[in-house]
Amino acid sequence: MPADFIGLSSYAPLPANLDFPSMGRATQTVAFELTVFGIDLRKYLKKPIIFSEQGLGGCTEGRKVAPDLNFVRIHPFYGAWLTNGYSASVDPWKVPAFRQYRRTLYRLMSQWAAQGGGPQYRVDGLFIWSVGTWDVQAVHPLSTNKAGTYGDDVISNYIKQGNLVANRLK
Repeated sequence: MPADFIGLSSYAPLPANLDFPSMGRATQTVAFELTVFGIDLRKYLKKPIIFSEQGLGGCTEGRKVAPDLNFVRIHPFYGAWLTNGYSASVDPWKVPAFRQYRRTLYRLMSQWAAQGGGPQYRVDGLFIWSVGTWDVQAVHPLSTNKAGTYGDDVISNYIKQGNLVANRLK
């Protein structure tokens, strides 16, 4: 069946020192993993590539704040989606090192996506997982309540600026 685009999950382990070239790591990881099934992602580059899920959760599998930054970056997919909404006791972004890492990731990711990804694979769009501790823009109703928010205005501004640049390039 024909597809309109290729959607990739962007939860590959991240490096300790984020830089612009490391933003393509998730695409390279998926491309490598697809070779196990005999699929060469380069053959499908005529289709748009969308990061259909991008996020940094900051927690453990047990919905606790991660023990250290290494855990956060190696397990970006672990976060907390609490049914009663924001909880300060499960807010990894109160930890200054975690918050700074997340801001650096989204600053670089926004710039990288705005220019279309690269250098090995272009990226035509990016969807940010927006619930719980992953929700950098506080768009989901459970991400914010009277006790606080998982959102970050600094990151929201990075995303807005990146979107402006990307829309001008189209």
